[in-house]
Amino acid sequence: MTEQASKPEVLLLQRIADPGMERLEEHFNVVHLWDSPTPERAMHDHADTARGVLTGANIGLTPEQAERLTNLEIISLHGVGLDRVDIDHAQRKGLRIAYTPDVLTADVADMGFGLMMSTLRRLPQGHDFVKAGHWAQGKQPPLTRSLTSKRLGILGLGRIGQAIATRAEAFGMEIAYTNRTPREDVSYAFEPDLQRLAAWSDVLMVAAASSPGMRALVDDNVLAALGPDGIVVNVGRGVLVDESALIARLERGELLGAGLDVFADEPRINDALLTLDNVVLSAHRASATVETRNAMALQSVEHLIQHFSGAQPSHLATSEE
Repeated sequence: MTEQASKPEVLLLQRIADPGMERLEEHFNVVHLWDSPTPERAMHDHADTARGVLTGANIGLTPEQAERLTNLEIISLHGVGLDRVDIDHAQRKGLRIAYTPDVLTADVADMGFGLMMSTLRRLPQGHDFVKAGHWAQGKQPPLTRSLTSKRLGILGLGRIGQAIATRAEAFGMEIAYTNRTPREDVSYAFEPDLQRLAAWSDVLMVAAASSPGMRALVDDNVLAALGPDGIVVNVGRGVLVDESALIARLERGELLGAGLDVFADEPRINDALLTLDNVVLSAHRASATVETRNAMALQSVEHLIQHFSGAQPSHLATSEE
């Protein structure tokens, strides 16, 4: 048996950063589906030999695909979102699902905070104003809103939500949150009702995870409670916000603004968001730094190495996530 044949076969559904790619190729027989012109056909051809899958959290693996891979043992996710995998189905089949929760926390929190500041202070609009020559012509842009002492309501006080809260404390913001259950390790006020949290907040920060079939938690009632001086920032998942209701209220001036890194049907963006002047948009890039993507790649590969060496991967997802 050749060395390559003796290595476990892993299907790669997303290209990862070079340090991870090199380590993956070193330890596994890698089938590159991410650049295959016919990925479903390629997956079919390896249905009986693939023992692992490495996929992006935004790609996942469907239950139907998992069923076709008859010798599959582990799905390693490059990312933290679990809405593109069926954890219950995987657990019934005895599959492990690993993910990369810790290494991207700081960068996603930075993006959330940056979107909040950019939306309140209208930084992109100010940049465009200067580049268009308006300031040189003696014109002045409109006044913006201060960040200091604002009330920040956080939907989802997990790792990322807590990191955002820590950053907000340095700006003297008052913080409250809603979660599945209150946390005993923080001093922030817990509000079990999202609509009441929105009514209290100046900024509603969406930092929660989502699961398959989850509805838009930030619906029109929540947006109405946030009011015309409030802003929404979303670094969680696009499906957590009713995008149509958000756009309608932004268009009518019933919200001050929105900072969005994620969208309901990304990468397709509702055309209305492209024309609104009170939004700041980012292309789902919260974790997209060289440092974090290298760390995510290495961790997602390490989970495969741990599994096939007989150890438990360091970050396993469960139905409680």
